[in-house]
Amino acid sequence: MLNEVNRKRLWIMSSDGSKSTPLPDAEGTFVFAPQVSANGQIVYGSDRSGTLQIWRMDLDGGNAKQLTNNNDIFISEMDASSDGKWVVYARLIGGYPEIWKVPMQGGEPVRLTHQAVFNWRLSISPDAKTVAYIYSDSRVNPPRGIALVPLEGEPKVTLLDIPADCVRWTRDGQALLYSSTQGGVSNIWERPIAGGAAKQLTYFTSDTIALFDLSKDGKQLAIQRDTTNSNVVLIRDVK
Repeated sequence: MLNEVNRKRLWIMSSDGSKSTPLPDAEGTFVFAPQVSANGQIVYGSDRSGTLQIWRMDLDGGNAKQLTNNNDIFISEMDASSDGKWVVYARLIGGYPEIWKVPMQGGEPVRLTHQAVFNWRLSISPDAKTVAYIYSDSRVNPPRGIALVPLEGEPKVTLLDIPADCVRWTRDGQALLYSSTQGGVSNIWERPIAGGAAKQLTYFTSDTIALFDLSKDGKQLAIQRDTTNSNVVLIRDVK
């Protein structure tokens, strides 16, 4: 049995940081990528069953349901569609990650793309029709950028030549927000889906951006920035 002090659990709180409460039915040694879906349920990843799987539960932590049951290792990124029908996630197949979807209410997972090599950052459009994700694949042109694939229907992949590290949709679904790193510094940009010039939204002069997301009203960005520190050490008289 796992030691309780080594277990992780999810908490829920108000948007202002008040009323912080642990969710009793969301424990595990590894818990990742939690989010509240459009139909008022929490979707998250957990190893509570012994392997990393996707779970769903109510806002009070009750009625937990395991949505996937595979022996693969899941990468810590997923998104729930705005219509409450699907959870899209990354899954390792033969050592390479691919994009899959599973019904929110439970059911058989479905593969969305056979593209073998990509970065796991992904985001579903507000109209629940398209999945955007970062890819890196030397077999295609451009070899790195943002890919778009329909959430349902024919899995036709569209490749965009955008040097991105993380991607999210704007709330109107007309543009993509993405972080891009140049010279060791990351900033966030916005680019219309229909084409046109990208617009720079942040002007940081240091550090990189690991993750970011947009508030539900589309007015605020939450950004996780990473700082790398290094030192030079001189060692003398080493024998």
